[in-house]
Amino acid sequence: MDFSIPTDYEPILDVVREYRRRELDPIEKDFLLAGELDKETKLGLLAKARDVGLWALEVPEEEGGAGLSLMAIAMIYAELAQSAVPVHLGGSPEPMLR
Repeated sequence: MDFSIPTDYEPILDVVREYRRRELDPIEKDFLLAGELDKETKLGLLAKARDVGLWALEVPEEEGGAGLSLMAIAMIYAELAQSAVPVHLGGSPEPMLR
């Protein structure tokens, strides 16, 4: 059985790794000390995730989402789990509520 990462997943995983390095890693210590994120930080993280294409992951592309498989989504969350900062990559292709 082949457990290697499919090559077509590498580009999105590279995006996730860069997002984690730029957005999550720098605030991880503060999050661990405070035990929570303020609303402004949460919204900022979600907005930046959406900006790089990490939004509406399971929504079909023809409906404005990323159209990713469950395996790809699981791999994305496994990569994000490398940080203690919790991020839920939401939902709908509609604009985020602020």
